[in-house]
Amino acid sequence: MHSRAEGLELVGSLRNGGKVND
Repeated sequence: MHSRAEGLELVGSLRNGGKVND
């Protein structure tokens, strides 16, 4: 159950400058 969630997080992280907020 990590399809849209991961996609949104990846896109968000890229837009934030490649930062991964886990």
